[in-house]
Amino acid sequence: MNNNDTIKKTLIVAVSLCLVCSALISFSAVELRDRQEANKTLDKQSKILSAAGLLDESSDIAKQFESIDARIVNLDTGKFDATIKLEDYDEGAFSRNPATSIELPSKTDIALIKRRENFQTVYLHYDQNALNAVILPVRGYGLWGTMKGYLALEPDLETIIGLEFLST
Repeated sequence: MNNNDTIKKTLIVAVSLCLVCSALISFSAVELRDRQEANKTLDKQSKILSAAGLLDESSDIAKQFESIDARIVNLDTGKFDATIKLEDYDEGAFSRNPATSIELPSKTDIALIKRRENFQTVYLHYDQNALNAVILPVRGYGLWGTMKGYLALEPDLETIIGLEFLST
């Protein structure tokens, strides 16, 4: 039997390989986190623009998104709420917190989301100081999990401009 063919040496090589690979994957995940978040934001912005028919793929998405006015609306009153900052708003956290959401009765919960947050971000597009589109976030359960997307409406709030779903 060759001296290099022992079980001990095989296990040492296997464990060493696992440790090196896991260290590389961990390092990559940490180093790429900022880029992943930036890409997630760009994807969200492009879906909002696309739903409203405003996306020009040959142009910078972040620059195009400057024409969108994001606001927080109180879903119970229908009024804009300036007490919550956009950067502090987290839809998932708000919908899970009983202080910032309500439980939906099963008869009215057609989307099967169980809880509805009291606040939501809406996106407004103005063209020459006139409201051009209202873009609303939508969500509900699909075949394999929750589907999230954006529904764009004309200013009459009855005519649909477009619907885009986020990739998960």
